[in-house]
Amino acid sequence: MAYQEPDMSTAMAERGIGWIFALIAVVLGAIGLLRGFGIVGPEGVDIPGIGDAGGLQAAVQSDFWEGILWMLPAFAAAVLALAMNSSRTIRTEDTRSATRMTAYVLAAVTVVLGAIALLVGFGVIGDEYVATDGVLWGMASILFSVVTAAAYATEPSPAMEADYLARLVEARTARTTTTSTARPGTEPMR
Repeated sequence: MAYQEPDMSTAMAERGIGWIFALIAVVLGAIGLLRGFGIVGPEGVDIPGIGDAGGLQAAVQSDFWEGILWMLPAFAAAVLALAMNSSRTIRTEDTRSATRMTAYVLAAVTVVLGAIALLVGFGVIGDEYVATDGVLWGMASILFSVVTAAAYATEPSPAMEADYLARLVEARTARTTTTSTARPGTEPMR
């Protein structure tokens, strides 16, 4: 099989999506920090059962858990951004490989789990508002983002064929033999 140029359109699309995930991670992370420290949003409310525990657990209010709830999908988005921005350029036939398709499906599952984490954690889905329920969904989104990164990492690098390498070396050696090897301002040794 002869050398085939990488499919740059797919690689550029993945990097663009990766930057979108990076932006989402920064925004969700900022919201999580601001909410976790109680800078924005309503004053924290007690989580049922935590106040009865006493000690350090009694000090943990919903501000902390809501911050965590925003941060977990942010972590997952950051891992997806890393995976998509660090993937290698791929050949056209690699875009339809089972590994790449698996990575795309896992990335979609990660996004869905992150959205479910926020919706469950803030009581949009479910009977009552318990932020810690959303934390479990957020942890699942992080798990799937790491598995997505692993699926991206298993994609092989495009191999260069011997005829392409020979042409590349010939082209580069032809350029260097026609130019002087002496640095400007220095004289060659005699």
